[in-house]
Amino acid sequence: MTMNVRQIVTEYLTEHGFDGLYDPDSGECACLVAPMPGASGVMGLCNEEDVGDRCHNCVPGYLQTEDEAKRHGFDFMLGPDKPPSGGGESGR
Repeated sequence: MTMNVRQIVTEYLTEHGFDGLYDPDSGECACLVAPMPGASGVMGLCNEEDVGDRCHNCVPGYLQTEDEAKRHGFDFMLGPDKPPSGGGESGR
């Protein structure tokens, strides 16, 4: 079976326990491996039009707590470290 980049990245993130990708420099771009109910923003891995200039800095990350996401004005938030509670159910 031939895999495309989206499938390869999804498989890697899933196998290594990551929740998605985020851009640590911008702080405003994040995408999840699996859709999250009730969250606005990009769901699943980045849309085709997002790949290119926007996604070249993205790194694997973990959902942050809901409080952390809300403090930054997001529905969900990804970061480099897994929160002590194991992640945010509604965390960007």
